[in-house]
Amino acid sequence: MTQNEHNFRTLARFRPETGGRILRRDAALSGAAVRAGILCLAVLAPEGCRKATPAAERASAPIEVAAAPALITGITQRIEITGDIRPMATVLLASKVPGRLERLALERADGPAEPITEGCIIKRGQTVARIDTATYEARFKQAQAAHAIACAQFDDAAREEKRTLALFEKGAVTEQMKDKAVTARTIAEAARSQAEAALALASIEFRESTPASPLDGVVTRKHLDEGNLVNAGAPLLTIEDTSSVKIAAAVPERHMAAISPGRTRVVIRYTSGASLEAAVSRVYPSIDPATRTGTIEIIVDNSAGKLRAGGFVKVQIDLERIEGAVVIPASAVRTDGNQAFVYVAENGVARRRPVKLGIRDFEMVQALEGLSAGDIVLISAGQELSDGVSIKTAQTSEGSAR
Repeated sequence: MTQNEHNFRTLARFRPETGGRILRRDAALSGAAVRAGILCLAVLAPEGCRKATPAAERASAPIEVAAAPALITGITQRIEITGDIRPMATVLLASKVPGRLERLALERADGPAEPITEGCIIKRGQTVARIDTATYEARFKQAQAAHAIACAQFDDAAREEKRTLALFEKGAVTEQMKDKAVTARTIAEAARSQAEAALALASIEFRESTPASPLDGVVTRKHLDEGNLVNAGAPLLTIEDTSSVKIAAAVPERHMAAISPGRTRVVIRYTSGASLEAAVSRVYPSIDPATRTGTIEIIVDNSAGKLRAGGFVKVQIDLERIEGAVVIPASAVRTDGNQAFVYVAENGVARRRPVKLGIRDFEMVQALEGLSAGDIVLISAGQELSDGVSIKTAQTSEGSAR
């Protein structure tokens, strides 16, 4: 047996409960052997004890977190909603007279008629259709002739009445003859009025057999083709005025009081990516009880024709502006139930602080209580923050951290 083996076996028989004494049969073990055994155990100590040190260091390492200072500046409360594009005016052009639709085309004084299709540009007063025009022209001429006859009969009756009254004054005719002359003139006058009314009606029907556009616009729908029989009131075309358009948007009821026509500014963002600044043109007086929203209207020039009725846009509304407010990034705010709070950097550690919030921009929010200018609020972290955890802050675009 080597000296080292003897030493380890002796150390194995070492019992703490004996007060550090060696068993009796090993009482002769030298102090040098004990010291050698202890040294060997130290060399062969468990490797895990040395590995725990780096893990503990990582647990206590600061969390790297983005941060920004609370600033004193102005903030505007903004909301973004969807708006519907509507034409300034829409007309459903219908036939006022029955008959056969002979032509559905744009008549031009300087050229042949152009067949109407969706997208055609129409001017106010331009004839767009012909409905049995020969029939209505004949009725108009008939009414003209009847009116002329009635006028001649009235003139004759009026002259006869005048002669009879003169003779009656001289006693040359009886009172009965006088009364007949007066009655004949009255009947002739009524017949003339009736003929005038019939002529006016025939004139209207003749004119309506060639309907014209009541506004400048564009044809958005063609309801019938040529050759169809139409009744009075049958739709022919839908015409829309899109030289300017109305953008109608539903606003939550709680924001309606802050919107005023002509004063409230908006930014309109189109699906193409372009944007336009404008003002609210009109605020509708009622609230929709189903959605609890009110409607605003914005009039936008569309002379270039880029906006199409029925489309949609995004509408950003500036509701309220506050100057000199304490403002922080909205991404720094957290909630616990109904309580809003932030984490603030204090001497290298995160401190939870409750806050009371005011108006909100899309990226910034007003802090009414709980923060002062210069406080460093923590925006994001690779893990969940908690009160008292060590942190290392990094600068963000909202401001510099310290």
